Amino acid sequence: MVSIKQLKESKESLAAELRQGLFHALSGAEQKELQEISASLPKVQLQLIKASEERASLEQEKQQLEMKLTNYLLPRQEAIESRLGLKTVGDDELQIRTLQAEADRLEKEIDNLTEKQQRMCISEL
Repeated sequence: MVSIKQLKESKESLAAELRQGLFHALSGAEQKELQEISASLPKVQLQLIKASEERASLEQEKQQLEMKLTNYLLPRQEAIESRLGLKTVGDDELQIRTLQAEADRLEKEIDNLTEKQQRMCISEL
């Protein structure tokens, strides 16, 4: 059994250990590593803040691109493709080429926006 005297001695020993501080209980290598980590902490915190701000900015840009894609580009593409589908053989070839070029341009812009959106999603991870 543990005696009261042993418990008191253990308590005093632990209290003395607490008063010494953790830093002195570490090895030299551990103390050096702790100092290096402590020194780099402000830099890492600043990087975290900047990364958070950039993420918020990219998220806002992503939402704007999604809105542009949904509200303007896709409906415009559908309208152009619809108009192209209604053309007959006797229609003006120049108008058809113009509409086809615009549809191609819109498809490329949609592809670019989709690719940019995917890169943003990947960078968020």
